[in-house]
Amino acid sequence: SEAVYCVTPPPLRVDVGKVGETFVNVSWTRESQQTLTSRMKSRNLDSDRRLDQQLRELEQERAGMVQGKALAAAGSSMEVEEADDVEKRLAAIDRSIASVQEKAKQSKKLMAQHCAELEQVTSYGRGDDARYEMVVYVGSFGRGAEDSSQSHVLLRKRLGRNEDRYRLENLTPQTSYFVVVRALHVSAEQQVSAELCQSVGDVDDDTQAPWGEWSEKTTFVTLKPITIKAHGVGSSSFSVEWDTGIESSSSSKKTAISKFQIKCLSVGSQKPAVPDIILSDSALKGHVVPDLEPSTQYSVSVRVCYEGDKWGVWSAPVQFVTLPQLVAKLDTTAERHMDFLVWRDSFPSVSDPQTLVWHPDATTHQLAINGVPCDDTFEIEEGTSTALTLDTLSLDTEYVISIRDEVDGTWQDFKPALVSETLPHVPQRPQLVERKGTQIAIAWEHRRLLEERQYLYMVEIALLAEPRKGRKSEVGTFQTLGFTTDTTFRLDLPYPIHACVFRVRAAKTNLTVDGSPMFVAGFVPGKPAPPVGPVAVDNPHLYRWSGLSPVVHFKTPSVPDHPTGIHVRNLTHNAAQVRWQRPANHAEHTKLVYRVYLNNSYVDRFTCVAETSDCHCQLDDLVPNTHYRVAVTAESTMGRSVNNNTLHFSTRGVPTAPDAIIVQRRPMASTLPPRPVLKPPAAFVERAAKERANQQATAEVGDVLIDDAGSTIYSAVGRRSPEGAPQENPRGATAPTVTVSSTRRRQLPPLPADARK
Repeated sequence: SEAVYCVTPPPLRVDVGKVGETFVNVSWTRESQQTLTSRMKSRNLDSDRRLDQQLRELEQERAGMVQGKALAAAGSSMEVEEADDVEKRLAAIDRSIASVQEKAKQSKKLMAQHCAELEQVTSYGRGDDARYEMVVYVGSFGRGAEDSSQSHVLLRKRLGRNEDRYRLENLTPQTSYFVVVRALHVSAEQQVSAELCQSVGDVDDDTQAPWGEWSEKTTFVTLKPITIKAHGVGSSSFSVEWDTGIESSSSSKKTAISKFQIKCLSVGSQKPAVPDIILSDSALKGHVVPDLEPSTQYSVSVRVCYEGDKWGVWSAPVQFVTLPQLVAKLDTTAERHMDFLVWRDSFPSVSDPQTLVWHPDATTHQLAINGVPCDDTFEIEEGTSTALTLDTLSLDTEYVISIRDEVDGTWQDFKPALVSETLPHVPQRPQLVERKGTQIAIAWEHRRLLEERQYLYMVEIALLAEPRKGRKSEVGTFQTLGFTTDTTFRLDLPYPIHACVFRVRAAKTNLTVDGSPMFVAGFVPGKPAPPVGPVAVDNPHLYRWSGLSPVVHFKTPSVPDHPTGIHVRNLTHNAAQVRWQRPANHAEHTKLVYRVYLNNSYVDRFTCVAETSDCHCQLDDLVPNTHYRVAVTAESTMGRSVNNNTLHFSTRGVPTAPDAIIVQRRPMASTLPPRPVLKPPAAFVERAAKERANQQATAEVGDVLIDDAGSTIYSAVGRRSPEGAPQENPRGATAPTVTVSSTRRRQLPPLPADARK
């Protein structure tokens, strides 16, 4: 008979895909089937490759000969016989190329014809898989479903057409399983009832059908639950390691871990201590949980996500206690360095024996100064403290010292441990800015870099011992004069100024020995500062003081010399302009003030009529035909001039006509003796007698002076000052006490302090 061709289908092959802790993906397929036609096409393809390779070699040879012939022709070095040989070889190569091309063409034609004839002869129906049956066993027993009747069947399932994969859920972690599959293969001529093909789901044992052979068993082991352990504990972090079991699993190469999830709970409240951490790197073996609180009990669990959306089970939790926080305390502070101690606080008491209490022998840390990490690291041994020193710091600068831990080779975030400041700048050399008798004022420059701080100054004084022969004066023990928040200090000096030396040091009221601020004068940070001035300090030793300013010795300061060159210009019957020159030592005195005193022939008192910083003064409303005496004094913060000269001048008579006014423009600079005193009017004499009886003066501006003729000059108070009593001037300042003398003297008296000397 004629031959009948048939092909049996290849066996089913089961493939286990992604394996997790509680799930697995199972798929199956039939191996590819090779026919006579496919084998013939494969052999013909090898023949075509050989012909193509031969054709490329011939074409390369021909191209090389053509190029050589062209080069020889260009150089005219080829003989006629050689040219004929080249032409012959080229013709032979062309014939070979044509022959190979013809063979390839014939081969393809014959192959197409043979394949068509073979397909016509071997055409037959192959059929299809109508249903599948899958059985999953716990353990690895027997070969196929027939030999596993005594094993535990976990699942037996029948699936419909084209259902060639299935996902097994709710498996037991770290358990061995195997799975087999068979198919109901139906050919084109075979008829199967619709009920048999459409019934899927759980297996009905009463149903009889021509099932194929069981596939080879495929074994797999579910992954063990992820296990975790502590690898390092810090004061604000926890290092956890885990083992997914993939390395020890036979299906690990097919398992796809997409990410991890870490859950950290506070044991006391059972609330998340930090948001759940999702790690997308599937190759991780551990992680450091940050942002924890020191000396706090936590619980950490980890689970794995497979295939992007399938989460495994949570690991058994690990309970632990974070290390106590690091404590830093300032020890000493100098101008450009500070010493401080760092130690770890005491461990909290834990009653649960399952809770991990980490006791490392030493921990590694790193400092950061104002956010800039230091290059060096340091260690703190358990139960001890570490002394650290910071050098080359800037004066009067705030420094924030932060410390971070190294946990499992990972540096954590910096945590502020100490906020401190360096000492203020040293005050500059004090200067004597004012002296009135025993009252003096010293001032100094001081550089302040922190505007919101309150600065305190301590002024100290020491007496100079009497110098011995050939030796300098020795400085005695310094004593505190007082404290102030201003850079100027006023005091009533109980000693001669030339016998004293002074120095100043500065402090900040927020920088103390015990670290607690000690503000003065009602100062409150963040609010408007109170007025500066002298303050009372109970215990100055609690402040951290700066270095000492240069010691300064003030010799007895000189008062201003008297103005010179007093003269009158533009003299008329009722006005005159007084001019003078500055004192010879005016450069030593700042803010010189000149006072102009005047009296006439009718009175014996000088009156201060003007106060100016210029070297001239206009006198108006004078009495015509009257003799006047004018004096000018110079005054500064160091006192008032002495030995002041007096100038005499007389006004003109009243002109009979406006055009007859005479102006004396030539300077009158001589201190001429006074003219005969004119007889005053009776009314003036009577009024002067009443004033003298009531001890009242008509002066409106001025201080008490004695002129060169012995006349008393009254101040604006209106009466003589009693001996030793101070007197207020118009500007509100306390005037020095002057003893009024009736003795005639040609010069103004010195200051009281000078008089004592």
